[in-house]
Amino acid sequence: MKTLVRFFSVAALCVALTPVTFAQDNCRGLATTAGPLPAECARTIDSPEVSLDRSGPMDTVFGFDAVNDFVAPEYLRFAQDTPGGTTSIGGTTNPDFINAGDFAGNDLSTFHVIDFAGNAFDVDPVTGAETPLGNVGLIEIGDLSYYDGTFYAIVSDCATQTSLYTVDFGTLTTSLIGSTTEATCAVGLAISPDGQGYLHSIIEDSIYELNIADGSATLLGLAGFDGNFAQAADFDNQDGTMYIYAFNNAEFGLGNNPAELRSVDLTTGATTLVGKIGAATAVREITAGASETMSGGMMDPFTLDADPEMQTVSAPGTASFTYVVCNNTGNPVSGVVYFEAFLGGNSVAGPGVVQSGSLPANTCSPTLGFSLGVPGAAPDGTYTVTISAGPNTSASVASDDVEVTVSSPGRVAGTSTEWTLVDATPWPTFEAAARTSEVGAYPNPFVERTEITFSLEESSKVAVTVYDVRGREV
Repeated sequence: MKTLVRFFSVAALCVALTPVTFAQDNCRGLATTAGPLPAECARTIDSPEVSLDRSGPMDTVFGFDAVNDFVAPEYLRFAQDTPGGTTSIGGTTNPDFINAGDFAGNDLSTFHVIDFAGNAFDVDPVTGAETPLGNVGLIEIGDLSYYDGTFYAIVSDCATQTSLYTVDFGTLTTSLIGSTTEATCAVGLAISPDGQGYLHSIIEDSIYELNIADGSATLLGLAGFDGNFAQAADFDNQDGTMYIYAFNNAEFGLGNNPAELRSVDLTTGATTLVGKIGAATAVREITAGASETMSGGMMDPFTLDADPEMQTVSAPGTASFTYVVCNNTGNPVSGVVYFEAFLGGNSVAGPGVVQSGSLPANTCSPTLGFSLGVPGAAPDGTYTVTISAGPNTSASVASDDVEVTVSSPGRVAGTSTEWTLVDATPWPTFEAAARTSEVGAYPNPFVERTEITFSLEESSKVAVTVYDVRGREV
């Protein structure tokens, strides 16, 4: 059945990001190239480990590491505010150099990539599993960016010009929009939420404004560092910041880690270092990537948020908790929610199962709750109760901590730690949502009215969410 939804409002869409790596003394004089880092330039960098501060926002980057310390290329992710810490997602079976990738707006279930030979793949951002689609008929694509229902790609000859194309992953076709001779070796393409394009060119070491309607470019300003090899760019849709994943040739020449996450001043083109990408002692080259930041961490495959963050209980007594757990993947999952209590860093209760059930793809649970009985002989102190979700009690995929202070003046505390589950909200039953297809909005962007069409395999309740150009739900 086909359904038509009409919206009378003002709305639009979203976009994404991308990165690079190091070398050896005899590789310092290499010519500027948009290609991969040569394997013979591998070197272990002897410098301190990066100190990670995970107190900031968990805006997550998903990308492809073409080098991975010359062990095996892999897909990975890392927190945007702490790019030094990376998590491996899975390897690739593709023998060619993957150099362009992006998500289709807010759809984070599939990462779309194209390699240097023009082969297109759909990638599962949870497992890294690749689904070959075929060849788009265009080689040496430097970067990919999604805007308003369309994937845009750049191809540079690193001599005379950079060309802008559209790419259709459904039909595996490309269409030339236009070319510019201003940016002759663009390796990074980013399109802002309002449709303004930007290029990062490593021959001129400059940032350019790009007209995505005709492919023309205008110099914005110097990037402020010497770039080389494959790099990429994208926008944080939440705050409108443009980022590039840079290969800093100067750092490379000094024998330091050249892989850097940099923010871009859209007035001057100057960039500011956010941090090194990956550990200081590893060789990395992030050649395709995307950052999505709606809802603070939607890129994490699973999330769990518990409340209240702190509470005080008189023993014997009851500590009550609420939480929401989300499955941000494109596949349904099953598992358990469980708790464990710690005092002074030592586990004193649990792990104990609170609830078990399944979550459909791209679905959050309603607010659920449970209560724990605190024994009368529990020692006074501040306990950390960790609430986790995972396939079992020994494999957490998402968790959150709550502080519970046990304080009972006049009570003679003992050593009992037998916290018990008192009650829990039953796990909800989710209606099986039919797979949605043919999703589209026309016109988009719009001022007063747009029509959204989609089809379902069978009659079912659906939720339609609209985001504005900043990625905020309206």
